[in-house]
Amino acid sequence: MKSNIKVSVIIPTYKRAAELKRAVESVISQTLKEIEIIVVDDNPPESDSRAKTEKIMEELQEKDERICYIKHAKNMNGAAARNTGIKNSQGKYISFLDDDDFYLPTKLEKESKLLDSLSSEYACVICNCYAVRNGVYGKVIEVDGNESPLQQVLSCTYRVGSGSNLFIRRDVMMECGGFNEKLLRHQDYDVEARVYSKYKVKKISEPLLCVELYSSHSNIPDLDKAVKYREEYLRLHKQLIESLPHRKRNEVYADSYYNLCELAIRNKRLKDARKLYLISKSYIQTSRNKRIMLIMKCVLAYMPVNMRKALRIGR
Repeated sequence: MKSNIKVSVIIPTYKRAAELKRAVESVISQTLKEIEIIVVDDNPPESDSRAKTEKIMEELQEKDERICYIKHAKNMNGAAARNTGIKNSQGKYISFLDDDDFYLPTKLEKESKLLDSLSSEYACVICNCYAVRNGVYGKVIEVDGNESPLQQVLSCTYRVGSGSNLFIRRDVMMECGGFNEKLLRHQDYDVEARVYSKYKVKKISEPLLCVELYSSHSNIPDLDKAVKYREEYLRLHKQLIESLPHRKRNEVYADSYYNLCELAIRNKRLKDARKLYLISKSYIQTSRNKRIMLIMKCVLAYMPVNMRKALRIGR
């Protein structure tokens, strides 16, 4: 391991050659210079996306010798691409970056200094984020500040804005075994569950990461798949869930199914929403405020888009 490398930035990429350039250039521009940039290309070798990515990476590598470009022999998945980056990393810390997000210039310097100053019980740093649409900065995404967020991670309610928002000690990432390549969803939550079962996380309130957002109307997850993947995740971490105090254990299941209930409403499947709501309620009595929110979401799900806009109501 090279002693002069402080942070290894791992950027998996798939079908986003144009956005990738912005991501890599945001790392090149960091005030912290003792870094390496590992781009893992998960595009199929014969695809147009691979050819476009190769061209962009050739240009970027000419600008900066700190860039390492690794090409998968076949499309594997995002978890596998991150693991390839981890195995080839040499820094004290690892920072992940999705190919459509980008860093602000002082991110790595501030996060590495903070983690340097903390005791060994802390493994990670996260930060607030800017929401960006088509290059235009929007609101600040206020991420969760809980230093021991295992319960939220297990119920998939831990909000950090993006998979790019994880700055972690390399030794801890190696200890927890990296990302589970068999999971089709919740790979980030899965690795966080293993990390936060032993370690803490510290939040920086300053926005240091920019997260590209897309239209929520065109990207509503399929309910049946979501239920399947969520229950698979809960089974995978059953031992961790069972280790929690009784009420917290019930809250994990209640929050998980309440979250799926909200998704069922977005999918306009109200019978399924009621079924998922009753499962959630069987663990913990749903609060009055949450019941009101569900009723409002049901109304909004069937309200025409132009009416929501006229009332200035989002989804």
